[in-house]
Amino acid sequence: MTNDLAVVLPVITLIIGAILGLVSSTYVTYIQKRDSISIKLLEQFFKVRDEICDKLSGLASLKIGDPVDPKHVTEVREGISRLAYKYYDILPPQVLREIYCLHACLGDSKNRIFRCKDNLVVPITEDHELQDFISDISLVDNLKAFGLVPLKSRNDAVKKSACINYQARCVLKSLNDHFTINHLMSWARALECQNS
Repeated sequence: MTNDLAVVLPVITLIIGAILGLVSSTYVTYIQKRDSISIKLLEQFFKVRDEICDKLSGLASLKIGDPVDPKHVTEVREGISRLAYKYYDILPPQVLREIYCLHACLGDSKNRIFRCKDNLVVPITEDHELQDFISDISLVDNLKAFGLVPLKSRNDAVKKSACINYQARCVLKSLNDHFTINHLMSWARALECQNS
């Protein structure tokens, strides 16, 4: 019996060690893959934000009153459309809606601001809605107080540049409100749940 224990005990120890090694190796591999996916998601997140911000920063800083080159507007409009489709699966719906509104604004010959209402992109026609829109995108009270003035201008260059500037700011605000690290983390958790 003692002889049998001398043979069986090392075999059992070997089997338990192999199982523990396999479990720990599997766990380490899982952690490494999870971390790798998280890093890739983070890299993609910053790439998308950077690309959109780069495309929109020129529009959001457009000097109100400067003439807008129609050829440039068409190029930017096409670029924004490509971005929306390129990152359709990554961007939150709120950001996509604001991108669609900017797309409509850039193509509008009547120089209007657009909003999504009842899942449709529509121009804002009421002064109080325009004032609400301006208040939503304003970081400072100056714009809240005087932002409506360029939109009421009879000068088409002033009105066009203001519409484009404000609409681009709205996309950037939506990006800051909805395409955040918290959004990314909830997205990553959802992916992990799907892969589990």
